[in-house]
Amino acid sequence: LNTLSLHDALPILLVVGGGGTAPNFTFTGNDRATGGGGAGEYIYITGVRILTGTSIAIVVGGSQSQSSFGSLVAAAGQKGGDVNESLPGSQLGSGGGAGSNGSAGSISARTTTEREYVMNFPTEIRYIDLRSRYPGGDVSASASGGGGGAGGAGGGGAGGVAGAAGVGLSNSITGTSVTYAAGGAGAVANTITNGANGAVNTGNGGGGYSRNTAGTSTGGLGGSGVVILAYPDIYAEPASITGTYNQPSRTGWRVYRFTSSGSITL
Repeated sequence: LNTLSLHDALPILLVVGGGGTAPNFTFTGNDRATGGGGAGEYIYITGVRILTGTSIAIVVGGSQSQSSFGSLVAAAGQKGGDVNESLPGSQLGSGGGAGSNGSAGSISARTTTEREYVMNFPTEIRYIDLRSRYPGGDVSASASGGGGGAGGAGGGGAGGVAGAAGVGLSNSITGTSVTYAAGGAGAVANTITNGANGAVNTGNGGGGYSRNTAGTSTGGLGGSGVVILAYPDIYAEPASITGTYNQPSRTGWRVYRFTSSGSITL
């Protein structure tokens, strides 16, 4: 296998952290709702230089855990806001921020970043990447906020309408378009609603939940993360590979989609 070069082989990499979870509470009062969990950080690299013979550790984060490819780390989504993290006097939760940007309820502006730089792996990796993580939505008097996603901020709760989940980003690294790193939706007070779990290996945030009587509802769990490496099939298969992975079919490419932690040596 030749050295994979930024300018000829153009291998690509997607690393998504585990999504944030909506917290669970046993409510003793009425009209409460927790915010949706934030999505895991989304990192898409369009050019990588990896020297042969180097074993690269891969971590696929579970709910609210980071994922990584060597020393490149995609942060986990933050948990949805609970009644202690919401606005003063409110019984509602704000949405969790995506990745490591902003605490729950942060509404400061976030943007994606595209850049090129060199990183020691310990071998050199030179890449152009797209990182994306947005904050969660804030709360209103009657609904909690949605979690931030890779494609946009979570919506704020308003007028008895739950805050919308922050949108994810679609990516076709496997040969099929899949949306990753969406936030979890908020919830409406004065209802009984369990939060939806984020889909596995997407980094989606878990949905918020609500109660209108004393008791327990369940917040959605964040979806686990994923690590996907793809490079042209003119290059040989990896010298070794461990962990749970599959090989989606994409014409002209070798694709390795890791759904649990492991390693790869090219």
